[in-house]
Amino acid sequence: MPPTLQLQVDRGELLQALKSVKQLFKRKSNTDAILSFDGETLRIETLGMSLGVAAHGEWSGSVRFPCSFLQIVAAVPPDTDPVSVSVVNGRLQLNRSFTPCVWEDDAANHISLPLNAPFTMVLSVAYHYTPDDIEKSGLKDLVAEAEQTRDSLVSRSHSALEVFGITRAELRALVDEKMRRTPRP
Repeated sequence: MPPTLQLQVDRGELLQALKSVKQLFKRKSNTDAILSFDGETLRIETLGMSLGVAAHGEWSGSVRFPCSFLQIVAAVPPDTDPVSVSVVNGRLQLNRSFTPCVWEDDAANHISLPLNAPFTMVLSVAYHYTPDDIEKSGLKDLVAEAEQTRDSLVSRSHSALEVFGITRAELRALVDEKMRRTPRP
């Protein structure tokens, strides 16, 4: 667990980021979000979306927490400026709201996808990263959804092509090989 870490975040930029997060979540999600700081910008990453918010303070590493926390904060936004963001005793605190979190010192294999990443880019994550890296990046549910879509598309294609003697396993192997050759996101 890290020492107490604290950032001061521009309220206006945070509210804009929370508005984007709120629009992204029309339904409940078990997905994690990740906060990291590069010395000037607090980065909020979830479901392949990455948002930056101007900040200053001391923070090294990243913190993973339930994305639903962002929905709660978006529903009742902080009223102070700047907004205090801290990690103390295994809890992420944003002004007066807090949630359990997991601190990660090393973000070397952190996966970042653009907002509204294409289906094939999301799917390629499963071929280039470990399940642990995917989970630590908060993309577990998004990648699982892409894998389900892949399996559904392979099944539909098999139905159309089995008349030629093409097996489901052959189609899946073709897709797997193609995805392994795609660039690492």
